[in-house]
Amino acid sequence: MEEKYREAFSELEQIIQIMPTTLKDKIPEKLKKMIKDEKSKSYITKIKEPIKDPMKETALMAVSKLCPALHDLFMNEIEDFFDAKHGAAKG
Repeated sequence: MEEKYREAFSELEQIIQIMPTTLKDKIPEKLKKMIKDEKSKSYITKIKEPIKDPMKETALMAVSKLCPALHDLFMNEIEDFFDAKHGAAKG
């Protein structure tokens, strides 16, 4: 697997770690295990809390590139998560 995909899995795992439990619980354990197994062992993610709006776009892009079906399933929840962090109204 290309390193850029392993790095994307690392970013995705970090995003999952900071998600609310109710959202994390919707992600199948098999998928979380695959992400953990396939992530880069040396890449250091740049995602930290509090998450700024540009990171919201990064999160949505990472999910979209890795698994379009997952993006479709969780797009609204991801947007709500980031909007709640910043007190923004959904538009």
